[in-house]
Amino acid sequence: MEQHSATTLEHAFLQLCESSDQNSTQESSSESEPLEKGQAFGNGRDESQPILAVGPPPVEEVPKCTADWVVWARHLLPKGRNIGALVIKTMVRMKRMPGSLCFQFLLPVIQISLICLCVGGDPKGIKVAVVNNDTSPLSSSFSVSLLSFLDNSSVIQVPLPHKEAFEGVHKGRYWGVIGFGQNFTSYLTKRILQRQVSKEVIDGGSMHVWLDLTNRQIGLMLQKQLHQAFQDFVDFKMGGLAYLAALPIKFEEPIYGSLDMDFTTYVTPGAVLSISFYLALGLTALSFVLERKEGLLDRCWVA
Repeated sequence: MEQHSATTLEHAFLQLCESSDQNSTQESSSESEPLEKGQAFGNGRDESQPILAVGPPPVEEVPKCTADWVVWARHLLPKGRNIGALVIKTMVRMKRMPGSLCFQFLLPVIQISLICLCVGGDPKGIKVAVVNNDTSPLSSSFSVSLLSFLDNSSVIQVPLPHKEAFEGVHKGRYWGVIGFGQNFTSYLTKRILQRQVSKEVIDGGSMHVWLDLTNRQIGLMLQKQLHQAFQDFVDFKMGGLAYLAALPIKFEEPIYGSLDMDFTTYVTPGAVLSISFYLALGLTALSFVLERKEGLLDRCWVA
């Protein structure tokens, strides 16, 4: 820099390149002067005229250079001081840009929080059409008592006739239809008290459900709510004898997890992995853009 009176290394390097180009141009011009004067060989041939070879030009043997694998590996592996220099460069840039540092740390927290709040929770306000044809009085009707155990915040019951209920499901107004037969209370009592009943009694004493499974999460939630409501209804009506009318499948305490685990628990690990991958990808692309803008990218490649 002192020799060329330059303010930066780049300016001094530019002057060296220009002087080197001028020297190479002068050497090429000095070599071409004898050809332009038209000097002749001993046999009278003009030196400036091209000489056409009769046969193919002789092939020059290029010496084969072999490199030791230790030297090759030494040059292939990154140097510790180069990695340290890049780390220091990154730390200096992070110190100069505290806003970018806060963005890198806060963005994953915000994304995970939004996913936990918006994805995987139990849906609320699901409208379901109820077709209750039970002829028993309301005070002793098992269908009314069973429907009272449904979670009203999750399932909104809409009493409708049979035809309007199915039309509403076809038009997308409701997510399912819950139907009770005319003799639901009496048939269900027979199923509980008698040992042997006919198929008609079993069918009439059952709660029939038609679901819209275009959204599988809502369908699974409705199935879970109906099973839980039936179990609560049996426990309320039979008390200590509820085991007689319970389902023949009993789920014990799980080995891992819990019975009331929500879907968010399963969504979160995949969301964390995807966010980590795409965030690292975006930050790497952003660092390339910033380094190219600041003129550091070529230096990093050299290092």
